[in-house]
Amino acid sequence: SVFTRAFSQANHTVPSFYSILRGRYPIHMSRKAILYRISEKSLLLPKIPKGEENHVLGVSNTFKDDPSPSLAETLEKNGYATLAYPNDRYSNYLSEVIGARKGFEINFTNDPKDKSKKATRFNDVKMTDMGIEAIHKYKDKPFFLWLHYYDHHSFEKRDTGKHWGHNSSVDLYDSGIYRVDEQIGRLVEALKKEGLYEKVLIAFTADHGCTFMLHKEMHGTDISQDQVHVPLIIKIPGAPKGKVLD
Repeated sequence: SVFTRAFSQANHTVPSFYSILRGRYPIHMSRKAILYRISEKSLLLPKIPKGEENHVLGVSNTFKDDPSPSLAETLEKNGYATLAYPNDRYSNYLSEVIGARKGFEINFTNDPKDKSKKATRFNDVKMTDMGIEAIHKYKDKPFFLWLHYYDHHSFEKRDTGKHWGHNSSVDLYDSGIYRVDEQIGRLVEALKKEGLYEKVLIAFTADHGCTFMLHKEMHGTDISQDQVHVPLIIKIPGAPKGKVLD
């Protein structure tokens, strides 16, 4: 089913994923600060304690110590293998420090060769490879697999075999979306190959939208439709196919 009026609970990654992974509103986040960037300035509630300014990477809130169980924790307790392969190459927004990995039995927060505990070191294609390997490995037991596609967020020029204009930010973003579509197609084919496609629940969504500088930032400035209106597609085993819900 396709939901045409789906909205994220925040205009930035961390508070939005708090809602996705915990099922709670961002206002319930348990730690000290929520930072929203506004043009060249920052609006911070509450103020960062003195001496911690250098630790702010754009968003300084965290839900690592939140007492509410995450989706991954709940599924793990019920016998599911829980696997996280989020591509978060340019930030620590989905790191262990933030709390996004809590409850995942297997996650690739860090490259095993990287001792600095920075963000992941693989692109969307490699992440899909890892996801397909997980599908083959865990095909005979219940599993929860989280893949977070990020390459299109960086607006890098890529050879996708498609030409989208004159390399504006929108063109590069469209190219990135095309590449994501290809990778999701690979995952679907892997599920079909293992005879799992009709048995699994698949949810496809995003943590926020993008303004393409209409509000002097890409996102994180306000709750306008272009920043919080997100795609939401859910495939439920046995449910009618092709529904569009407004």
